[in-house]
Amino acid sequence: MKKIATILLSLFLCSCQRYFLSVVQDRVEACSLASSALQTPDPRAQHPPKGEQLIVEWYLPREAMSQEPMLYLYVVGKDYTEQIWTHPIAHRMDYTVYRLTGDSYEQRKGILTYRAEVRAKNGELLLDWKHQLWVHPICIKEES
Repeated sequence: MKKIATILLSLFLCSCQRYFLSVVQDRVEACSLASSALQTPDPRAQHPPKGEQLIVEWYLPREAMSQEPMLYLYVVGKDYTEQIWTHPIAHRMDYTVYRLTGDSYEQRKGILTYRAEVRAKNGELLLDWKHQLWVHPICIKEES
């Protein structure tokens, strides 16, 4: 029995990735408001937010914190415009939320694809995560 428990524990520990960076895309709408889940009055329910959000979560090695890591989020909208959003990383394990709502959401027509990177102060890539459709937009300038 002890041997089986040891094997299961070693399989569990080997199958888990210790350090990670992950991104989850979600909609922002009326049901995103806490008041809708709690069924409490909320003036925002009259005109609920509309858009999308990216929830970026990370767990970094202890050594990475001495390198002053920074999160870089590259977001390509459905109108093919690219935006680079940066966020300083102060804790080894944390998360942040990038929201595209309101006029920005209407103008960009939503989020098409994205990539997240954690880089050290010297530019070294520590962790990265790519959406399955990620590509850098290619700009073709017309000659006049």
